[in-house]
Amino acid sequence: MKRHLIFLYCVSTFALSCTNTSVTSIVNEKQGRLKSTHKLEITSEKKFPLDSVTAPRPNYTQVYTNSTGNRFYTILNTYNNSIYFYDYAGLKFIKKISFDNLEPKPDITAFHIKSSDSIYLYNERAIELLLTDSSAKTFKKISLIGSKNIRKDPWMYMYPQYNTQTAIPFIQTLNELLFTGEFIGQIPDDIIRTFKFTAGINYSTNEVKFSHTYPIELYGGNKLWHNIPFTEVYLDYDTDNHKLVYSFPVSHNLYISDLNTDKYDVVYGGSNEASTITSLKANQRDIDADSFLKHIGETDEYGSIKYDKYRKLYYRFLYKSIHDDGGVVTVKTKWKQKPVSIIIMDKHFNYLGETPIGLAGDWNLKNVFVTKEGLNIEHVGHDIDEMYLTLKILTLKKI
Repeated sequence: MKRHLIFLYCVSTFALSCTNTSVTSIVNEKQGRLKSTHKLEITSEKKFPLDSVTAPRPNYTQVYTNSTGNRFYTILNTYNNSIYFYDYAGLKFIKKISFDNLEPKPDITAFHIKSSDSIYLYNERAIELLLTDSSAKTFKKISLIGSKNIRKDPWMYMYPQYNTQTAIPFIQTLNELLFTGEFIGQIPDDIIRTFKFTAGINYSTNEVKFSHTYPIELYGGNKLWHNIPFTEVYLDYDTDNHKLVYSFPVSHNLYISDLNTDKYDVVYGGSNEASTITSLKANQRDIDADSFLKHIGETDEYGSIKYDKYRKLYYRFLYKSIHDDGGVVTVKTKWKQKPVSIIIMDKHFNYLGETPIGLAGDWNLKNVFVTKEGLNIEHVGHDIDEMYLTLKILTLKKI
């Protein structure tokens, strides 16, 4: 997959070298004015034992409930193209399904278990879904780039790429499976109104349709965000009201839509502490990697959004800006040193509070999900031996 990202980055750089970019400042109008009434507390922990070829920080996980109501915590092992099954409650390893013998050998980076007879695998090498079952038999290959040739056609200007992670999950709706990607690199203004990033795969026909575009007010007009993480698209599904909720890293707002329209309703979903988010000020040809990393460090950015159907709550992650004593982030400052907080909202997106949880480097914030026990986040800390995958479970408390 890296070859695709590099190709797109080079093309985007060339395209923008002849384009004037504009600067935007996205103000947090409620900064310092919000009142916290609730917070999150770590109330329990789960430690899943790992074998010698499985490491923490998995690329993708899923809590799967089978037809008899048993819950399994399933983990993707990209080393051997396998899905490991654990008893979510009892922590015991149950089994694994290996897809390593599939030909041609896929590069699996995400999966979704709909049932034992319907397992979707994302093959990053071919930008496709493989429809398989628990015996690792492939029934169908579903292209996510239409009929385009992955090596010869500029498909990345029409179809998204997928930075796969549990925090941006496959979403199972009544008729289709949703899979959200993004545009890697600076988004050209001539495609901003047509580039759609959420794939909907019909269960019956396997037909793929794409929906939802980047908000013009955030990304249009040649605003220079440059690349991940600012172009990331986070999505979760309000199962009670059948609403899609999008979190964009550069916006204090949330963008709400449904399964039948590309239109958004915009609601405030920001932090009491986040400040103005500003795009880059130079032409892309003048931006080196160190300057971009420095800008990331100095900028507040929003992360994933999670809907808690058990408590009718929303959780939204914020990566706070960091500064040294001189007020400027050094090039050596790493993203993992950014403080992280979790914003809590009720089902109407009313602010309830936010909770700091420490530094980004102490957590795998790509592995975040909700169960009836609470908000699950993988904690990594300083586990040198890597013998367990550790989940911390947070629940709501009134202040």
